[in-house]
Amino acid sequence: MSNLSRRAFLGVSVGGLSALQGGRVALASFQFDPIGVSERLTVDRSSVLNFALFLQNMDDLRLTGVVTMTPVEGDLGSYAGGSLLLFPFNRGASGSNRQAFLPGRGAAGRLIATVPMTPAGLPPDEYFCNHVLKAPPQSFISFSVGAPLVNGAEKRPWYTNVDDIGNRSVGIGWTSSNLNHPWFAGSRWIPDSGQGNGRYWRARIVAGLHQASALMVSAIDSRSVGRS
Repeated sequence: MSNLSRRAFLGVSVGGLSALQGGRVALASFQFDPIGVSERLTVDRSSVLNFALFLQNMDDLRLTGVVTMTPVEGDLGSYAGGSLLLFPFNRGASGSNRQAFLPGRGAAGRLIATVPMTPAGLPPDEYFCNHVLKAPPQSFISFSVGAPLVNGAEKRPWYTNVDDIGNRSVGIGWTSSNLNHPWFAGSRWIPDSGQGNGRYWRARIVAGLHQASALMVSAIDSRSVGRS
């Protein structure tokens, strides 16, 4: 992860970073919905660093993102309801030696290789749940993050372009082959409507990505200190 440059992220608002860092202490006081999920998604350090890796390598990487809809136990640790987990995967054969951060107990210090192709034909989100987290996929909803969508693709209901995330624009794909439909009345993408509170969850996820981008400078600096 030596290629994570602090200078690449100096455009992050210091005021926004300070507010988010202070807000982490107060997570327990946030409102909870009926399934026990905090109003603000929890973003751990491994996801912040994975997000930074993605932003520096958008030509080669995409992110799979999952959100816990209930508390989840996996082989790597426990995740409260409302946890946002981000994990990069290679778009092709290039960059196959890159390392990604692994969430869970002691997550910030653990690395595994990114995934160039998912085994057994599994989509990246299901591979992440089943073979990386080793946690029940039915407890998650899912989305993906990549380069901004063009040529009208961003106008399709299952895609959204979002600006000013880590001083970059990204494209979000809201579709999952098998994770989303139990939570959104059969829809395989998180809908931009009240169906299953889809619009509400979209807003939460976008806010979580903004939170991850605002925390990047702090996470990268603290890791550099730990390695010096």
